[in-house]
Amino acid sequence: MARKKTETIKIAETKRKPRARATALAVQLPGADSIDGALLDRAVSELNQLYRTKGLETARAVAEVVIDVFFGGSLDNFKARSGSHISFAELKKRSDLQVSYQFVWNSCAVYDQLRLLPQDVVDALPMSHQKLLLPVKNQEQKVALAQAAVQENLGKRAFEERIKLVRKAETTSKAGRPALPAFAKAFTVVKRAVGILGKGKIDQDSFVHFSKEEARAQLAEWEQQVGELAAVVARVRAIVAE
Repeated sequence: MARKKTETIKIAETKRKPRARATALAVQLPGADSIDGALLDRAVSELNQLYRTKGLETARAVAEVVIDVFFGGSLDNFKARSGSHISFAELKKRSDLQVSYQFVWNSCAVYDQLRLLPQDVVDALPMSHQKLLLPVKNQEQKVALAQAAVQENLGKRAFEERIKLVRKAETTSKAGRPALPAFAKAFTVVKRAVGILGKGKIDQDSFVHFSKEEARAQLAEWEQQVGELAAVVARVRAIVAE
């Protein structure tokens, strides 16, 4: 016997009735409904620890392979020859290398940098911060910046800004020094010229493009220039002697 139309509609509505939410969604999760500072502190601490450990472990491992394979196991050889080692530079052209050449080089540079930092700083400073420190050449500044990053718990962006400020201050300090006087700069040019003259050969063939009159005129001009230079040297000698 065929079902009535009304019964069919009721059955369809029953099938479309949404299921009850899974009971798991009803569980109260910590920090789900309001900000839980302690929970965030714990997450940041544990994630940072993983990040620090993983990044530096990878960098150490990469550096040790490179230094062993290309530089005879010597970090000093890497520092002295990394820029001129032909096979090492060829790594950047290898399409089958699954890490970037820049990461490889940074790993070796960071590996060297770790020797300069106190152990507690090494253990606490992540790879991202280590890379930011690489352009800082002054060892005391490098150590001071690294210690500040650890003590003040500086994030990557804040640490980058701190380094920029320190390097800018250093540049400004250097720029504030009195400029060299013109005569001192001129003597630098003279020094370069004397070096070139010392390497050159002077004989009869050197004057093939000059006539006798032109050679005499040129010689007179050179003698005058040398005489003027000697006069400047004499004035400088007198000032220094005072």
